[in-house]
Amino acid sequence: METSQFAVFSYAIGSAFLFALIFLFRKQAAITIPIHIAFIIELAVATLILGFLIFLFSNKKDFSGLNSQGILFATLAGISLVAAVFLNYLALHFGTLSKIISLSSPAQIIFGVLIGVFLLKDSLSIPQIVGVVLSIAGILLVSGK
Repeated sequence: METSQFAVFSYAIGSAFLFALIFLFRKQAAITIPIHIAFIIELAVATLILGFLIFLFSNKKDFSGLNSQGILFATLAGISLVAAVFLNYLALHFGTLSKIISLSSPAQIIFGVLIGVFLLKDSLSIPQIVGVVLSIAGILLVSGK
């Protein structure tokens, strides 16, 4: 079953909104409780919720499809997530919410495009290249450099 472009767009916008809320909640947590406690609570709650949802909605309770390469990439994703969340807490603890979001969100786009192009051999269109350049310009403007 193919997912419509509208559905993909809706998922992406919904995800972006929820990530903005995450930044807000992290900022509030980082200024009201110790960062390491907030970090542990967030990861524990996320792990419990994800585990429950996967168990509840997965029709595949069979783990025979696992392979070492997939496990390695999932492990690296988990390590990257933990490091990113921790660095995000630090940034939000010391910086303003609007500045951190406006710096990190375009930077994610830029890094994602670079990884896609150089590691996955994705191709870029002219409008995508213009978007990356504008993202870089936006980061420079917001950071005051």
